[in-house]
Amino acid sequence: MRRKYKLLVWAVILSPIFLYHKITHMNGDELAWVKCWDMGDTLFFESGSNGKDTVIFNSTKIYNSLCPINKNTNIELGSEYNATAFLNYELLHNGLAMVGRLWVEKKEQDQPIALHLRLCCRFALYLHPYLKKYFVEGIEYDDCVRIDGSNSDVGWPDHKKCINSFLWSKSRGLLQYSFPDGETYTRCDLKN
Repeated sequence: MRRKYKLLVWAVILSPIFLYHKITHMNGDELAWVKCWDMGDTLFFESGSNGKDTVIFNSTKIYNSLCPINKNTNIELGSEYNATAFLNYELLHNGLAMVGRLWVEKKEQDQPIALHLRLCCRFALYLHPYLKKYFVEGIEYDDCVRIDGSNSDVGWPDHKKCINSFLWSKSRGLLQYSFPDGETYTRCDLKN
């Protein structure tokens, strides 16, 4: 009996290390943000001045488990599991490789997701996706967020070629981006 009591005491003491006390989970609609491309997809963008850029999709990582067992025994990580998903891509522009990333996070189960978007030096953190309609090449997209100076920051203002703004569609991914000089690039597959 005493042995069982000791095991029970140890289980209670160690449970914060091995069990999550809070778990969030994203549904399919929330995960759609990172499922717009497949690994290795290549997209082409063109500007009015006949400039051409390439976007290469590198990876997607989704952490959306419902398992209450904490497999990482690092106590500093805590006892909360927040569902997250990442989409990583690279924009090739005039010999420069610019990093792009979309990070979706579910902090509270009964709250909307938060988006973190980055393209080169422009980034938006903890943006709640209030979708708006935008027209690109005469086609309406009603599931977009626009990242610009009103809802984002620039990390390296002295960068050779920083992004001024970009338009992201939940279902189609990156649609368009512009530079401070007004040069705008639009996805070639969207053109009529």
